[in-house]
Amino acid sequence: MQKESASLRSLSLENGSINKISFLRKKSRKEELFYSLEVETSLEKKLFCSENFVFVLRPENELRLFSNRLEKFLHLKKNSSFYFQPMEASFEFKLEAVDSSFEEFRAFFWIDLGELLWNYNSWDALGFRFVTSRSAVFTLAEELLLFSTTYY
Repeated sequence: MQKESASLRSLSLENGSINKISFLRKKSRKEELFYSLEVETSLEKKLFCSENFVFVLRPENELRLFSNRLEKFLHLKKNSSFYFQPMEASFEFKLEAVDSSFEEFRAFFWIDLGELLWNYNSWDALGFRFVTSRSAVFTLAEELLLFSTTYY
């Protein structure tokens, strides 16, 4: 089964706060999957949308790697934080456990616009922070795995 998007939802109910960050499929080839990032507020307004980001699929599918590392982090409960950055440095993602229960996490999402705007990597970053739940992170991991299924 193929999925066209993968999202991480926040716990916040405040008007105007971050509601979700989504990866949306644009096109895929054998070696890579092009996607856009979309950030929505609780008022269902797009706060940010950018295209032409890429996940590397070969030699190793980094979407599966991202998903597997997220699930391992949630199951083991050994480390209080999780970090992921794709090979094509388009974003950085970090989770920090709020407490030892591992039920809530602070999510930090930094987006690199340098290559998109200037054709070189300058780390012109746009950042988002919000609190999310364990179940929302599990859902993201599952959706990333389905999102990684490609067609040529």
